[in-house]
Amino acid sequence: MIKLKKMTKKEYKLFIKKSIKRFAKEQTKSGFWTKEEALKESKAQYKRNLGKGFKKSKFDFYSILNDEHKRVGDLFLSKEHKLLFVGEIYIRKKYRHQGYGRALLIKIEKIAKKQKYKKIGLNVATHNKIAQGLYTQSGFGAVGEFRMKRI
Repeated sequence: MIKLKKMTKKEYKLFIKKSIKRFAKEQTKSGFWTKEEALKESKAQYKRNLGKGFKKSKFDFYSILNDEHKRVGDLFLSKEHKLLFVGEIYIRKKYRHQGYGRALLIKIEKIAKKQKYKKIGLNVATHNKIAQGLYTQSGFGAVGEFRMKRI
């Protein structure tokens, strides 16, 4: 149902621009950042985590393709010690609720097993109930809870 294709440098640059904006929006929805600080903070966090550049990054960046070879979304994975961490899953709006997210999680699990990882990790926003449901149905359990108080 899906295939993963490594991003080119050009695709990566476009992806990062959009991803920074999506992350800022999600963090604002979650109440983590104000609308005024969100874009600046998102850029700073991406620079901290991905600052080594496309080739030197600890992340693998993929375009998610369907059977017709249309790009339905994007994915980046981080290879941590004994943990394959999902940095971002993004399914384009017109392809949502068609099983691509579930198929992608199965694909990620196969990648993790093939590469001898024992765990897969990811973060999900508290307001994103659809993603939470998908992750729970796919066997992901909560291992902690981050809380914040704005002062």
